[in-house]
Amino acid sequence: MNLRAYQRESVDAIYSYFASKSGSPLIVMPTGSGKSLTIATFIHEVITTWPGQRILVLTHVCELIEQDHAALLRVSPHAPCGVYSAGLGARDVMQPIIFGGIQSVFRRDAELGRFDLVLIDECNLVPPKGEGMYRQLLVRMRERNPQLKVIGFTATPFRLGTGRLDRGDGRIFTDIAFEVGVLRLVRERFLVPLIARQVAAEGEIDTRGVKHSGGEFVARDLERAAMRGDVVEEAVDEMVQLGGERRSWLVFGCGVDHARRIHVALMARQVAAGIVLGDTPCQERAAAIAAYKRGELHALVSVGVLTT
Repeated sequence: MNLRAYQRESVDAIYSYFASKSGSPLIVMPTGSGKSLTIATFIHEVITTWPGQRILVLTHVCELIEQDHAALLRVSPHAPCGVYSAGLGARDVMQPIIFGGIQSVFRRDAELGRFDLVLIDECNLVPPKGEGMYRQLLVRMRERNPQLKVIGFTATPFRLGTGRLDRGDGRIFTDIAFEVGVLRLVRERFLVPLIARQVAAEGEIDTRGVKHSGGEFVARDLERAAMRGDVVEEAVDEMVQLGGERRSWLVFGCGVDHARRIHVALMARQVAAGIVLGDTPCQERAAAIAAYKRGELHALVSVGVLTT
């Protein structure tokens, strides 16, 4: 499989980094740029060049675990890999390459043994300090292998309220080894320009009185504002009007009740729509997403699941 130029650059940047440094680098690539394929290519080259390496790919949701695992099998169909995720009903422990969910691996990492390399997808979710699961897990893994290498992949190398991932005391990631920007990928026609439209007054959410915390709206207050009167139904009417020529829609709700109301409104307007929430079982999520990708669902509504 041929990589795009920037994807090849990102893989080469990892080798260049470890040729001269011994920290934990970040690879920064925008959403939609193909991080999964980049990760897969790097893993394939590592196990081909240095047989015997054990590699753990960590992330936080079932969809990304499956996506990263599938990408490796596209690049290297016979790669010795497995999945360790309670949500996906898989607990492979013996394979040299494991794709795991942080919660499952954190609880039973002793079963998985020693690793040489840990890749963290969406590493912007790793807390900058404290005793979070990622931090505790890496401490235990380094006890088994003091030479463990850690690489983070993200589209956003910072966290709101705490700043850059590669700065500050106690940081896990030490440097940005490679970064490609959205503008370059738009100019090279790998990403499409974003087209934004102003909503009609009837579909606007009145945020007066909605409290703020940490630079964000308080979710409970925002959801309450978003569900006042007929705002949901009027917004969905406008969605149907403006999005009629669009092949597929992703719709993001402010909360569970808000998302369910959007879903009902879409279905009432004869729009084939699915809904994926935080407590939706992984198999149901996978089925809804697969139906959406096949074109059987025109819209998919979610809260905090399909944002990554």
